[in-house]
Amino acid sequence: MIKGVMKKLSLTVFIILSAVFVFHTHSNQPEQHSVDLVVFSCDRPLQLYALLESVQQYARGLAEQHVIYRATDLKFEKGYAIVSQA
Repeated sequence: MIKGVMKKLSLTVFIILSAVFVFHTHSNQPEQHSVDLVVFSCDRPLQLYALLESVQQYARGLAEQHVIYRATDLKFEKGYAIVSQA
């Protein structure tokens, strides 16, 4: 059940991010509005890192960025620690 919920949350976050990217990268209007970003991650520190790199490079108009993650093993926890220091 939780795995299915996480997949749905991941898909929802992806869709929201896609909309934000499209709006901000294809808009010639000056940035007047901002949006907060919340990312959910479970045992995928490398994918999280890639997402955050893309957000930093391409997204405009972000006010605050928050990451909520869950690590089920020590190796994933170490990976998230590396991402948080990058």
